[in-house]
Amino acid sequence: KTGSPIGGASSTCANCHSGGAFAPTISIDVKDAAMNSVTSYIPGNTYTIEYIVSAGAGTPSGYGFQGVALNASNGAAGSLVTALTSNTQIVTFGGVDYLEHQGISTGGVFQSTWTAPAAGSGAVSIYGRGLAANGTGGTSGDATSASVVLGLTEVVPTTISYPGTPYCANDTDPTPVQIGEQGGTFSAPAGVSINTTTGVIDISNSSEGTYQ
Repeated sequence: KTGSPIGGASSTCANCHSGGAFAPTISIDVKDAAMNSVTSYIPGNTYTIEYIVSAGAGTPSGYGFQGVALNASNGAAGSLVTALTSNTQIVTFGGVDYLEHQGISTGGVFQSTWTAPAAGSGAVSIYGRGLAANGTGGTSGDATSASVVLGLTEVVPTTISYPGTPYCANDTDPTPVQIGEQGGTFSAPAGVSINTTTGVIDISNSSEGTYQ
């Protein structure tokens, strides 16, 4: 019921809950191990996904939500690991993990750990839809937020190496092998003459030594 492409934009909690005037909103935040918000992920790393549901009007009895992380093919992107807030649970349907409320929640903050997908998975879209409930036990008098989506790009691991080390004074100036993200600026400690754009080292103008 997140409004994701899996169920279609019309498949939301608004299919049942309606009539309330709470004007709820939902936000999605992904945080790294240092609890800094991120807009990209490193494959295989673990993050915290946080959904916050709040009311723009009135005083609801509590909140609910559902969220899901999908790849570009609308399949499962990574996996939800552990619900971090007691009002939150992880359910799996059709091989896809969903995060959702566990009973009506007086607080609108819902968190879980999430392991990012493997390298090469590409962009991830995290969907969510919130609910503000009047607490009567029925579906009337409740209100749902719009569906929101947070996009994460994949960080491509980058390595730079100079095959053939060590070098002699009369060797051909070495060119680096760069795998992953291209571009950037090359730098080296004093004693190394390096082209900051290409990374080529001028051996004849560099001092003997070991450098990083």
